[in-house]
Amino acid sequence: MLRRSIEHLHGPEDIAYGESELVVVCIVRDGRPYVRFFVEHYFSLGAKHIVFLDNGSTDGTVEALKDYDNVTVLRSKL
Repeated sequence: MLRRSIEHLHGPEDIAYGESELVVVCIVRDGRPYVRFFVEHYFSLGAKHIVFLDNGSTDGTVEALKDYDNVTVLRSKL
């Protein structure tokens, strides 16, 4: 049930990473004013990839995240 409720919106579905590489997972809703700083902060710390689980944003958050190559955006309305 959970898998069927998650929609892939942007970025790679499979992320290859090593044991010592950082992958960040974040839940977001209407976070457009903050996502650029969030993404840049974690990439500056050495994150290899960031996965956002969007919970029904209506403020352009998803569109803003599509500007990044190493970002995956999923959506769930649970």
